[in-house]
Amino acid sequence: MGYYADYTTAVADGLRHHFKLDDDSVTDEIGGPWEVEYWNYLGQYSAAELAALFVPGALYKGFEPSRYGATEHDSAPAEISPVTVDAGVVYSDWTVRVLAKRRGDGYGSHYSFIVTLLSNQIRIGLTDTNKFFAQTTNGDYLESSLTMPINTWSEIVLTKSSNIMTLYVDGVNLLSGVTTDSVIPYLGYICVGNYSHGGSQVFNGVIDDLGVWDRGLSQVEVESLYNGGIFQQLVGAPPVITIGDFSLPLEIDVTPDIGALSLPVSINVFNEVGVFSLPVSIGVDGAGSVSIPIAINVYGSGGVQWAVRVVMDGADISDRLVGDIIVDGEEGAARVAELNILPVSGPVDPDQYIANSVDIYYLSAGSEFLLFHGEVELPTYDIGTGLLSLVCTDAFQSFIDRTTLDQALALTGGKWHKSVFGEPDSNAQYIDDVMSTVPASLDLDLLGIPKVTPWEVGGAYSVIDDYVVDSVQVELASRRELINRVDISLSNRFPVLRERRTGFTWTAPHSFSQFLTTKNHTLPNNDMVQSAVDSSGWRVVSSISYDRLQPSGYVNTGSGKGTSWLIDEQLRAYLVWGLNMTLAKRWEQSYTENYSLTVQCTPEINLIGERSEARAYVIDVESEYTGFTDFSQTPTEPAANIGKDKVWPLSTFSDLSDALECASALARAEILASHRLNTVSFECIIKPWLDRVHYVELNSLTVNARGKVSKVRHVLSLDKGSALSEIEISCYRRKSSLMSDSVWSMEPINYYNEPDSSPNLSTILPTHLGGGAYSTEDNEAWSGYVGNYQPPDTSQPIYSERFVLDTPEIEAAATDPVDTNVSITYEISIPNDLLNITAL
Repeated sequence: MGYYADYTTAVADGLRHHFKLDDDSVTDEIGGPWEVEYWNYLGQYSAAELAALFVPGALYKGFEPSRYGATEHDSAPAEISPVTVDAGVVYSDWTVRVLAKRRGDGYGSHYSFIVTLLSNQIRIGLTDTNKFFAQTTNGDYLESSLTMPINTWSEIVLTKSSNIMTLYVDGVNLLSGVTTDSVIPYLGYICVGNYSHGGSQVFNGVIDDLGVWDRGLSQVEVESLYNGGIFQQLVGAPPVITIGDFSLPLEIDVTPDIGALSLPVSINVFNEVGVFSLPVSIGVDGAGSVSIPIAINVYGSGGVQWAVRVVMDGADISDRLVGDIIVDGEEGAARVAELNILPVSGPVDPDQYIANSVDIYYLSAGSEFLLFHGEVELPTYDIGTGLLSLVCTDAFQSFIDRTTLDQALALTGGKWHKSVFGEPDSNAQYIDDVMSTVPASLDLDLLGIPKVTPWEVGGAYSVIDDYVVDSVQVELASRRELINRVDISLSNRFPVLRERRTGFTWTAPHSFSQFLTTKNHTLPNNDMVQSAVDSSGWRVVSSISYDRLQPSGYVNTGSGKGTSWLIDEQLRAYLVWGLNMTLAKRWEQSYTENYSLTVQCTPEINLIGERSEARAYVIDVESEYTGFTDFSQTPTEPAANIGKDKVWPLSTFSDLSDALECASALARAEILASHRLNTVSFECIIKPWLDRVHYVELNSLTVNARGKVSKVRHVLSLDKGSALSEIEISCYRRKSSLMSDSVWSMEPINYYNEPDSSPNLSTILPTHLGGGAYSTEDNEAWSGYVGNYQPPDTSQPIYSERFVLDTPEIEAAATDPVDTNVSITYEISIPNDLLNITAL
């Protein structure tokens, strides 16, 4: 069945273009007869004509370096889309979906292109190293770390919705980015397998089933499209071929006389007597390639024949198998296979099997399913039985070991912060940490492609009712295993670097003429001033601005009189007549922001009581400016203000926010994980396609349950002739009705950018002179300049000469540690899966 049953349904859902080509018309030369099959969604064709236009077959099969191959769908726009009715239409949101299978490296310069929409240049293709990429007109670019496999179909979907472009492969969201580009269908054409007309940058493989929507498909829709099967066509059902009575083995020839064959083929054989005999032979005339598998369901009392094929390092060892072949997969862990084989006659060296590749296939009714792909991890030899036991694992651990933090974040959408998880000891620790913040599991599929599967059932699921009677087991989570509240305490400790400035001025108390005639007195000098600065604990900003005595010469003393003035220049440069200076003091102040974030599900707490956990984290920022207080370093970050002080807070809000988001995501995942500890396990006739990325509903007499597959174990018993799957699904259970998470947010605490409203004026330093008629007793508390008249009146108090700075005191509020407390509550919802138990 197609994703859409018919074109009427497809058009209503936004599908605007769908391309396939008839196999009979495709050639490998440029300019070959591309007989385009197209349809008009605005009524230009009848429903019957539309249905007739759908001809399944490969859209592109080109790759021949000497001829470039069938490199493009190079046609006039009218052959691509109904431009006469589509003119002027712009798809501001859009989706492009295509199936592709790579045979090898592309041909031509630089990247190879799978689909290009011209002239608006929406491109999907592979990099030089065969990584998936996408690009738009304005150069908005997405490049994944995922390599396209060889000889395996991949479903590639590129969506744009609300200016966010997202690249999916096989239903998995690889990465997203911002774009504003639209699809303008009437301006250009579509190239398939190539960049443009030139025949360069050619994709080496097969391309099929290209669809363009005038809206962005959601992630759930993309997953649903893929979960329907990688070979699922977009529109219509595969042809039904009625053959009538036949004898087995069955042969079907599909030729142009009876229509085209859409693969996979589903053949239902109702056989009341005997056993269905293989092989089934299907010949498709005119096809360049045929994609298998073919699903054959045999109904009847005669039983089903099956077989197992094991290939080790390219050699078939199926005839050496003994006993049971077990393939075991558990979410978040490596897939493990166990099998026993008869050794080859002669000396036995188990170590020779280490790292040998192993592929295990289940064969039944003409279909072949890959159950395991990996390597031998542990070979052992039992002398008593004479059997080699092989324990094999897939590439999960090596994938984990080589995945970086950035790759893990991009793949999973999880969170990570050093203050929450600490320093990792390996890449594997990164993956474990990041996945612990996501309510999903990470596994490798059989092709080695990482899959992140949400725990909550979404999209398609499979119903199983052919279970083994009495195999159904239900295990419910106990109350003590449940968590419905996590109290997070996060302390953000950081220094704030502070600098305060103050100004001082001093000038001699009398005029220069008075100083020469009647008011002569001592003067401060450079050393005296510098000593005062040094003893203050403050630093001069830039330099001190000095006023000096007048140079030698004639000085007018007033009333028509004057005098000659002579001074040594060295002495003149040493004595101070006046000064102006700015002093600064620096120090660190400790700040601590204490955040209490409660992540909880209040309705669950009200019903079963509080089941809480506590988590404490610390962000401890140390200053890298070790030379700040001695003025040898000044921060490069922008400064703010607190009162009269210039400040540099050494904490970023984004880092704090990231830490809290990581901690809250971890707490939410913990709560959700505890509520899916309810498991339903059962055995059934083998489901070789089933994996941990699937959702399953069990329909039994006593239990009806739906959940994500958390464990699947395939057991092929050669002794018993049985092929069974042991399946475990995990189900969410909740009591409350809360259906959506609350939204929590935080704002930076506003300590800064609050200048002091009072003016920061310079202090005018006074002068105190002894040995004069009105001199009082010397006072140690005086600031400024303390000197004496010359010559002094010895009958009056004589002062101890000095220069004193009275610097301001730094108040305790600017030096004491600052603590701030913030409380946030984050309400979360818990999904509720189907889990009904019936007593008989």
